[in-house]
Amino acid sequence: MILDGFPTFFEDEILYSALARFYDRVGYMSMADVRREILGGSGRYFTIALPRSVRFIASQIPFSLGYTAKYIILNHTLFCTIAANKPFQRSKSIYRMMLSRNPGHIAYRVGFGWRDAPFI
Repeated sequence: MILDGFPTFFEDEILYSALARFYDRVGYMSMADVRREILGGSGRYFTIALPRSVRFIASQIPFSLGYTAKYIILNHTLFCTIAANKPFQRSKSIYRMMLSRNPGHIAYRVGFGWRDAPFI
């Protein structure tokens, strides 16, 4: 499934915001449909600071926009800000978790408590 109509990122815009603009543009009727189409399952959630499934999301964005998973993580998430204060191995682990679709909580790896990591 290609996310036709996916917007061009604004400078310094996080992925969550671009996905929200896409959601508005397409006019989905239910959040379950959005989760299924964008994240690959209705049981998955959008996170603001350190999103998961970035590789899957990037693979669905039209190739003509030129967005790779690496580009999105480094330029449109809070990864660089958070990784700057973490040991290299932990930052590498967080990066891999952001690419992955496997369940797990990045927040714990970063050092956030469950209630400190917003998700929708």
